[in-house]
Amino acid sequence: MSVVPSTGLLRKLYEDAAQNIESQPSPFWQTWLQRTFHEEEYMVTCDLPRDGSSRRVDTEVNRYDESDDTLSIVLCIELRVFSASVRQVESQALDATKGCIRANNLRSVYVMTTVGASFRCWTVYNTETPSLVSFNGGPADANQDHYIDADSYEAEALTRFVDTVKNYPPLPNAPTIPS
Repeated sequence: MSVVPSTGLLRKLYEDAAQNIESQPSPFWQTWLQRTFHEEEYMVTCDLPRDGSSRRVDTEVNRYDESDDTLSIVLCIELRVFSASVRQVESQALDATKGCIRANNLRSVYVMTTVGASFRCWTVYNTETPSLVSFNGGPADANQDHYIDADSYEAEALTRFVDTVKNYPPLPNAPTIPS
């Protein structure tokens, strides 16, 4: 099931992204994310520096928890034009996500990497050696064949991923009690 409607703005942005894969994917994905995370508790922000460094997160989705009055990252998105290598996109996503996990003291963070109008979904866990763990299975082997076009039947995986992000937001690490 495609995540791209048959008409309207998103269709136009998708078609532009598919025709001009060097410069047009970002408007499509940013608009899609803003519409997908439209609820009051979500905030989609773009091009954010992390930890005072020059390394930035292309786009992130944060969730506001009213009961704790906290804002926590739930999803990091690495948006790349088609000319970037898949290995580069995945490596940058992992680096940025490790910074998000550290800065927010989280057990994990959801990740989405895009190459043109195709995507792949991941989770990165706070472990000794964090790595990209594919939401749909398969290795993190920088293989573009594992990416799914947003206008394909297989894009239903993105709908399931978003449901997971919304229903199971990343949790903070438990505080360590000094002994």
